[in-house]
Amino acid sequence: MKKTAVFFTMALCLCAISKAVAQEVASGTTGACTWVLTGTADNYTLTGSGSGATDGRPWDSYQNDIKTVVIQEGVTAIGGEHAFSGCSSLAEVAIPHSVTAIENWAFGSCGSLKDVYVKAATPPELRDEAFSNIASNATLHVPCEKKDAYSESAWEGYFSDANMAADVFSGHTITVLSSNPAMGTAAIASVDCDAATVTIVATATGCNKFHRWKSGDTDNPHYFFEDTLSVTVTQDTAFTAEFGIDFGQTGACTWVLTEEECGNGNYTLTISGSGATDGQPWYSYQNDIKTVVIQEGVTAIGQSAFSGCSSLAEV
Repeated sequence: MKKTAVFFTMALCLCAISKAVAQEVASGTTGACTWVLTGTADNYTLTGSGSGATDGRPWDSYQNDIKTVVIQEGVTAIGGEHAFSGCSSLAEVAIPHSVTAIENWAFGSCGSLKDVYVKAATPPELRDEAFSNIASNATLHVPCEKKDAYSESAWEGYFSDANMAADVFSGHTITVLSSNPAMGTAAIASVDCDAATVTIVATATGCNKFHRWKSGDTDNPHYFFEDTLSVTVTQDTAFTAEFGIDFGQTGACTWVLTEEECGNGNYTLTISGSGATDGQPWYSYQNDIKTVVIQEGVTAIGQSAFSGCSSLAEV
């Protein structure tokens, strides 16, 4: 297993970049703040911004499709009872330095809630049942060297010591994802608070192999090809581990072959990069490729690239 160090000086803010290009679905006001819903059905992100407390839940008609909640700096309280309670698909919440209080049942009965990121050095005050009935293995991510403050506060009633991770650095967070959990996992292996570094590891499962880490926004991604990375955290940063059956270069581009389920022979070949493809390096799989996806940035498909692909049904 190889290990590569990565140093970031460019802002890769998860809540600002990835959502900036997303389509707005709905928006409005909530107390002294505003909210906007972006994304696609069953995978919405709700972003709250402003100066002051939220109040009520005007997004109620979308509650079962919200997967991520991002509260931006300036919001002081997640107010009004039951702000997000019962949001059955909610998996991740990001809470900034400025939030000092979270009201009754704000995230109660969010059974899919797995990750809560809090940037405040002083634990925000929790009202009654703020995080009741969330996923039993949910992780609370808190600032480095502030774990004791949270474990000695009301937060401990919802997150055991084993489920608290001190991996927020100077208010910055690192998010680690898998492109397809059925193909492989991605995780934070270790944290060094003094050096502000995190070691992340990708592990392929079944018939799959690790392909690469992807970081950055859609228009300007960065790629890293070692399964273990040591990352110096200077900005809010997201890494996604990509897996596949096989992969490689084709001209100025890269290709990766994936399969919905190992052994079913239903391959998808995806090509990405900037420039033209060249040759047919996936030749040994040609009779099993059913779908070809050419991503934005590829300028030309080279000669005989997919000729003879007898099972190809969709491009």
